[in-house]
Amino acid sequence: MSKWMRVLVGLGIAVLACGIYLWFFGVQTFMALEARYIARKMPVVKKVPVELPDLSASQASGKKLSYLGMSLKFPGTTSMK
Repeated sequence: MSKWMRVLVGLGIAVLACGIYLWFFGVQTFMALEARYIARKMPVVKKVPVELPDLSASQASGKKLSYLGMSLKFPGTTSMK
């Protein structure tokens, strides 16, 4: 087998492997690359969490709502519109 034939066979196998990969994992790969691209464009993604300076809970009276057996309390609010 000549050198060019081995190169073409190797190239064909590589193209076939890439095609099979894209067939099975193309959408997932595209989504991962798109998420990385969006993360680089948005500076808010680069923020690092920090400790809160004040860990105490608010003692202000607020509106209490109940829906489907769940009760929620919204501190510091006087009216809900």
